[in-house]
Amino acid sequence: MLGSGTKPTYYWLIRNVEPNASLSTLGNVEIGSINPQNIGTGGAQFFVQGTDNSSATYPVLIKNLAGTSIFYVANNGATTADTLNVTGGYSANGICGVTCAGAPTSSFASVNGIVTHC
Repeated sequence: MLGSGTKPTYYWLIRNVEPNASLSTLGNVEIGSINPQNIGTGGAQFFVQGTDNSSATYPVLIKNLAGTSIFYVANNGATTADTLNVTGGYSANGICGVTCAGAPTSSFASVNGIVTHC
């Protein structure tokens, strides 16, 4: 920052139609809320608030260049990913999954679709 004075609490971006624009910040980003979410102080660094609780509207939607939706989160919390590569452990609803070699057999055990034993 040039000059003197205090640093503003928030920077507001209204609209930018430049196709090569970017959002750069040393701080945090909030979208969809005019009430501070305590980001950066125990809250999220990137906060997005949806407009309702619908499964038909998406506060987060990522598309590829062809316009295909590859990752999205609906306002009801449902998350869809075109491809999901997990490099660490995988769990769902507190159930840890395991990786098994070969095709599934009758000895595979699962809980809510998560394989827990090969």
